[in-house]
Amino acid sequence: MAPPAELLHDDYTAHCLKLAVQAFHAQLARLDALTAAANQAVKDEQTRLEARAEAEHDLGTIDALLLLQSYRNAAGIPAVLAPRRPRKPIPEDLSQ
Repeated sequence: MAPPAELLHDDYTAHCLKLAVQAFHAQLARLDALTAAANQAVKDEQTRLEARAEAEHDLGTIDALLLLQSYRNAAGIPAVLAPRRPRKPIPEDLSQ
């Protein structure tokens, strides 16, 4: 049988090892939570930027530029005109 001092030593070692393992798992949980929070923050920022970009006018089309026509007139910039559709010719029998 082991002396009582030896048993206390083993109990203390097991206790220290158990605390070290618990501290390790707690640190992993904290790091996982920080990583998840950082990833969520990045996703939120990307969502906000996408919504902002979609709300802006598409300046690559004439129709979108027509919305800004009043600002162009106020600034003295020449007008952007929508493409004209060709008129259908009037039939000869209706023109008389």
